[in-house]
Amino acid sequence: MQKKRLNIAFANAAKKLAPEDKTYLDKVQHEWITWRDDNYNFLAEHVSGSFGATRGTSLDFMLRSVFDRASELEMMSDEMGGN
Repeated sequence: MQKKRLNIAFANAAKKLAPEDKTYLDKVQHEWITWRDDNYNFLAEHVSGSFGATRGTSLDFMLRSVFDRASELEMMSDEMGGN
């Protein structure tokens, strides 16, 4: 559900930007996805602890990061107004 929300928020923000700004947003979003995935993998694979605790921590990170990024994009889109 949150990934769908993230994709909608990104699309709504992107359509309100000038082409050069959309290109920059695409770059920033790609870098954010890399950061998110690298952090998730680190938490899932390199943090010691019981499997359940480590798995829970990494999944919680993923959910929170996607939720937060969607919120940022929605706020940005709302600030730009329009559609």
